[in-house]
Amino acid sequence: FDYDIPETRDRAICIGDHSHGWLSYGCINSKADFCFASLRKTLPVPLGGILWRPDGKRPLDNNLRLERNTDFDKIWNDISNAMSKKAGHLKSEEDNISKEDYLSLIYASEAFLHKQYDVVAMQETHRKHIIDFLHKDYTSYKQANLDYMMPFEGIEMFQQIRHPKNTPFGLHLVFKKERAFNALRTYLITQDIYPSQLWPGNRIDLPWKYLLNIHVDFRYSTADMDYITSHIKKWSKSYNSG
Repeated sequence: FDYDIPETRDRAICIGDHSHGWLSYGCINSKADFCFASLRKTLPVPLGGILWRPDGKRPLDNNLRLERNTDFDKIWNDISNAMSKKAGHLKSEEDNISKEDYLSLIYASEAFLHKQYDVVAMQETHRKHIIDFLHKDYTSYKQANLDYMMPFEGIEMFQQIRHPKNTPFGLHLVFKKERAFNALRTYLITQDIYPSQLWPGNRIDLPWKYLLNIHVDFRYSTADMDYITSHIKKWSKSYNSG
């Protein structure tokens, strides 16, 4: 987000995507002509997007009339149902709520969304639901959890990427060797920790290029941070000895 937009008349229009950085420094202080975000990447909501003009000089066209699409109402309900089923599975581990119960809803919903490119109007009740969560400071939870975790130092297999002045997305560990990256990722999954790989398959010509992200957002407590930290250190000791 650290960029300068040319002042020439014939310059390109600059559009900022803040889907993974809602209310981050870069989002709040954007210099782009337009900004948008997929709010479900941050907020606990099934669907929803937002578009704004950072400079405030030229407001968006409020006369824009979006059409309703009832297919999206069904997807909202399916994703919401899946989230509830997942919460029930994690809390109770009861046999009547399995992973397949909510994963099948998620997969079907994502398959639908991947083929939809129109901007459509939403139900008023859905809009109010989003507004209830819209102004919460989600980045503060990430920062607090990362500050709580002790830095991972003296481990040869990876380096921890830390941005003390910037809003963090998650716990980022970058590896030189893909083998070590895959080994830690596989081990964490066996311990019910589900990391993601950022920019998989990139061909960046740098020695450190396999980037592991572990979520540390508002869903997780300091006890979860202790659990994650202990297993990363346990893996590093066994990987070194092996």
